[in-house]
Amino acid sequence: MQGPFSEEMNTAMIHQFDIRYVLTKNSGKVGGFIEKVNSAKQTETILVVIGRPTVETDGWILDEILNGNGV
Repeated sequence: MQGPFSEEMNTAMIHQFDIRYVLTKNSGKVGGFIEKVNSAKQTETILVVIGRPTVETDGWILDEILNGNGV
């Protein structure tokens, strides 16, 4: 399945799979974020939102992190 989904579909999936947490990014109106928020409120599901950093960084390459050079 590929979203974005309606509020009703989000709510139905939360109920069907007994979901307690929803992890999402703030995808805005186009990404169905409001529908996720409303479904989480309606079902008392904990919504965990990943935001964008306020300051952009260069970041690290996975190999740098794995080798201890990125931290």
